[in-house]
Amino acid sequence: MHLFTKKNVIFWIVVAAAFFLMLRSSQPVKWADALFVTAGILTFLHRRARTAVVEFWPQIAIYILPLLAIAIFIVIGQFIGFLRHGPPPASANAIVLNYARLALEMGMLLFLACAISTGQRLVHYLSLAVFASPLVIIPIFWGTWQDILLSNGRLSGFLQSPIILGSWLSIIFIIGVGIFLSSKVLWQKMAAASWLVVIANFILWSASRAAWLSLAVSIIIWSVLYLKKKSFKKCLVILALSISVFYLGYLLFCLGARPTPAVQAFVSKRVAEFITHPTASQVRHLFWLEAVDIIFRNPLGVGFGYYPIIADGKLIQPFNTFLEVAVYGGIGALTAFLLFFYRMGISIRATLEDLLDQGADLKLAWLVAVPALLVNIFFADSIFFRHVWVTLGVALGISWQTLIKNKSDQNH
Repeated sequence: MHLFTKKNVIFWIVVAAAFFLMLRSSQPVKWADALFVTAGILTFLHRRARTAVVEFWPQIAIYILPLLAIAIFIVIGQFIGFLRHGPPPASANAIVLNYARLALEMGMLLFLACAISTGQRLVHYLSLAVFASPLVIIPIFWGTWQDILLSNGRLSGFLQSPIILGSWLSIIFIIGVGIFLSSKVLWQKMAAASWLVVIANFILWSASRAAWLSLAVSIIIWSVLYLKKKSFKKCLVILALSISVFYLGYLLFCLGARPTPAVQAFVSKRVAEFITHPTASQVRHLFWLEAVDIIFRNPLGVGFGYYPIIADGKLIQPFNTFLEVAVYGGIGALTAFLLFFYRMGISIRATLEDLLDQGADLKLAWLVAVPALLVNIFFADSIFFRHVWVTLGVALGISWQTLIKNKSDQNH
C-alpha cells in the first residue's frame, strides 16, 4: 500500500516540514509544526490511510499506550503539584501550551511512523531534505545574521541554543553518511562528502560535547554492525569518511574568518579536553543530583511550571530528558518513557538484520541515529525538541516498513 507518491502533495509537505526543522523561531506557529499538522490532517482524511491504521492498529497500540501513560502521569503530577505547592509560578497559558506541544510531538511521531511505513520513497526524499537543511545557516560564513545565528560566539543557528543545534546536526551528519554510502554516482558521493565537511564544521562550532560524543557512539555502533556482516569495506569507508571530514571541518573552523579568536580557542580547548579528559569542566552531574533529589521528594511528579518552587528558588534544569520526564510525571512517567524505548529497541533490533542483508544504508543510518539521539537527550532536556520525535518517528516507520514487507512476503 502506497499512500505517498511523487505526485502526492502530502508527500512533499512532509519533505518540506523536515527541511524547516532547522528553523525554530520564537514565533507561536512554526513552519515545521504547521506543515506536519497540515500533512497529518490531509492524510487521515484519506480513507486508505484510515484503513491502514485499522489494519496495523495492534502494532501502533503498543507505542500509543506508553506515550499516553506519560501524558496521564504528567497530568497527575500537575494536580499533585497544585495541591502541594499551590498555583505554579508559570502562567496558565504557558502550562497549557506545554501540554499542546507534548501532544503535537507524540502525534508527529506516530504520524511519521505511519507515513514512512507506507511510503517506500518518502525516506529518501525526507533524508535529502534533512541533509540539505543546514543550508539556512550558511550565511554565517559571510558574517550575516550573527545576532541570530550565534549565541556567545557558539553556533546556534535558528534554534534555541548551541546544544539543540549540535544535537540535530549530529543526526543530520549520520543521515549524510547514509546518503554517501547509498549514492551510486561519483559526483553525488563527492557532493555529499563536501557537504559533510561543512556540517562537521558547524558541529564543532556549536561546541556541544554531547553532539560529539553521540556521533562517536553511533559511528562505532555502525562500524561494528558492518564488521559482524563482514562488510569490511563499508566499515573502513565510514571510519575514514568520518575522521577525514571532521579533520577538514576543523581546519575550516580554525582558518575561517568568522569565529572570533576567543571562540576558536574555546572550541579547540573543548576538542582537546574531549579527547583527553571528557569530563573536564563538566557540571551536569550536579544538576542530575539535584533532579534526583527532587524526584525522591516528589515521586509522583509535579507537572509543568514548578521548577522555581521545587528547586528552592533556583531555576534549574535536569539537563537529562529521563530525569526531566521523571520530574514532570514521577516514576510512572519515567517507567512509561523507558518502556517506549524498550519496545522501540526490540523493533529496531528485529529490523537491523534485514536492512544489513539488503544493503539499505540510508534506512540503516536512521536506525543508527537513534543511539546518537539517546546520548544527546541524556545531556539535555529534550522532551520538547522537535527533531527528537521526528527522528524516532522515522526510525520507527522504517522498522514498521520492514515488518509489513516481511508479512507481505510470507502471505505470498
